[in-house]
Amino acid sequence: MRKFNLLFILFFSGTFIPRTMAQEGYTIAQGHPVLLDSGWLYAIGTDTANWQPIDPFSEIITLKPLNGQTDLRLKLSFRVANTNSNLIALTVEQAGASHIYLDGKLLTSYGYDTANPGKFEGFNPINDPIFLQQFDSGMHQLEVSYQIPAGINFRPLINTTFPLFRAKLLTKDDAIQFFANRRSIGLDYFKIGLCLMLFVVHIIGFLFYPKARLQFYFSLYTLFGCIGFFLLLQQHDTNLVASKIRIDRYFLVASFFSYICLLAVFINLLKPIHPLWIWILVIINLVTAINGLTGIGTWRIIVDFVAAMAGPIISAWLGYRAMRRGIPAAKYIFSGSVVFFILWIFFLASFQFPTPQVLKDVIFHMAAFAFPISISLVLSQNFMFVSQDLEKQMDEVHRLSIEKQEILREQNVLLEKQVEDRTMALTESLDNLKSTQAQLIQSEKMASLGELTAGIAHEIQNPLNFVNNFAEVNSELINELVIEMDNGNIEAAKIIAGDISGNELKISQHGKRAEGIVKGMLLHSRAPAAAKEPADINNLADEYLRLAYHGLRAKDNSFNAALHTHFDETIGLVNLIPQDISRVLLNLFSNAFYAVQEKMKAGLPGYEPAIIVSTEKRGSNLELSVKDNGNGIPQKIIDKIFQPFFTTKPAGQGTGLGLSLSYDIIKAHGGEMTVDSKAGEFAKFCIRLPLE
Repeated sequence: MRKFNLLFILFFSGTFIPRTMAQEGYTIAQGHPVLLDSGWLYAIGTDTANWQPIDPFSEIITLKPLNGQTDLRLKLSFRVANTNSNLIALTVEQAGASHIYLDGKLLTSYGYDTANPGKFEGFNPINDPIFLQQFDSGMHQLEVSYQIPAGINFRPLINTTFPLFRAKLLTKDDAIQFFANRRSIGLDYFKIGLCLMLFVVHIIGFLFYPKARLQFYFSLYTLFGCIGFFLLLQQHDTNLVASKIRIDRYFLVASFFSYICLLAVFINLLKPIHPLWIWILVIINLVTAINGLTGIGTWRIIVDFVAAMAGPIISAWLGYRAMRRGIPAAKYIFSGSVVFFILWIFFLASFQFPTPQVLKDVIFHMAAFAFPISISLVLSQNFMFVSQDLEKQMDEVHRLSIEKQEILREQNVLLEKQVEDRTMALTESLDNLKSTQAQLIQSEKMASLGELTAGIAHEIQNPLNFVNNFAEVNSELINELVIEMDNGNIEAAKIIAGDISGNELKISQHGKRAEGIVKGMLLHSRAPAAAKEPADINNLADEYLRLAYHGLRAKDNSFNAALHTHFDETIGLVNLIPQDISRVLLNLFSNAFYAVQEKMKAGLPGYEPAIIVSTEKRGSNLELSVKDNGNGIPQKIIDKIFQPFFTTKPAGQGTGLGLSLSYDIIKAHGGEMTVDSKAGEFAKFCIRLPLE
């Protein structure tokens, strides 16, 4: 029997099967199986003339006389004194392939492919009964044609050894009962189910409280244990030797990880543990593992027994020491170790007495689960304590939450009062602000009105001064005219009359200038009464460009200028007030013609007056530009160009209201007007209007 390691023995161990020595001239009776274990002879291959004695009950790995031979012949002559039964069964265990003959008659074959008799593999029928019809007392001969598969390591596995050939005789009822009880399948599934249940319980505990890492380690231990139990079940149920060996490798991996996880739980529950004890546990596990891989015969059983006894003894000792240190988990580990030790002694002792197989299995499984269930109880108790602490913390959090809610409620009341006070203060401040704003607006209006009034007074004062001055001069000249006429000085009177006539002309000119200022102011202050309507901006620009040009040529037929137009035909109709936009265009064109005419008068060589008018659609806007190559506008005054009464023309030739009025009209249409200029070279005015 093999146990893989110290702590893992609690889960993974097999059933101990005792061996009964054969007897000379035996009687086959109910409840007394006969082992055919002595008197065997073997021969190599077809060399049946040289028979040698052999013990086929031994494991293949111990039969050194075979020297790697794979083709054998086995035979046994035995005598039956009395059968006490009309029906006898033969059961067999083996590790190779065989043809079995009784008294020269083929009973059965194991391990051969019926479709290809030359092909064979290791096959163990696991005590599958072969019923012998009319088996009488007397001498019989059992012969076996045996094949050992090459390339297989027949080392002992978990719950499994590889004998060369084991045979026994027993009654039919005993054979059936023995085959049915060879393994407690129900208990195997119970172990798997219990491991799964423990895995689910402890993994849920870890997920609920991730800081409890021991729950996670123990859940992994039970998971690998479940996998190991399932592999053992599969290993026992398969008859193929190669499959048993392959499953054993998987089982070794599962047992390794399971042992690591359980050792981690054990050490953490009882810490501090002296490192020496940890090394002892590891060494015992390594020795058990090496013994399981390489051990054979009596020494293998002795090492397994010592390791099995050392495990619970060391666990109980460490648990007892931890109990004295007051570690709560120690009493469970100590109790589990003691219970396991006692049950394990009972289990081993059961083979020395007639004990039912079911009772043996129950004792074994109770021993196997004593230690892990004790660990599970420790972790469950710890989890219960954690849950209670969490519940207390939740109650404390709930209490603090209620207190904070009360504090927040009081703070909310205080904040609402503060907000109300602040709102009242802000309302009062807002009323004061509105009052102050109204006063500021009124002050700005009065300041603007005062500035406008001062501008009007300044502009009108100049022509009025001229009118008053020339009127006084004319009054004096009329008195002089009367005196000269009384004196009969006709020539002098004519000269004075001419002066009076010249002064009257100047009075008329300055009066008209004052009239123009008044009319411009009326246009500036008059609210537009017209409504917007769709209009073709290209036609308006072209029409008023020609109108302004021909109007200027009517006054001075010597004036000529090149007119260049670039109109975007994709603009279409634009919503605007035609008469207002026409006034703006006429003003811009007149200013442009004036600028180029003044530059032409300077007599610059090679100079040719030119006006460029263009329209272009830019996204959702219309852009109209008027550019001339006149004298331009100096940069120092360009920022004042749209102010009322500001003009670059000489006194008496402009009112300074044209561009200001145009700027206001464009703003009223939702657009903007800009100017770009370079003194002595050009001036360019741009109008941007929305298309919608």
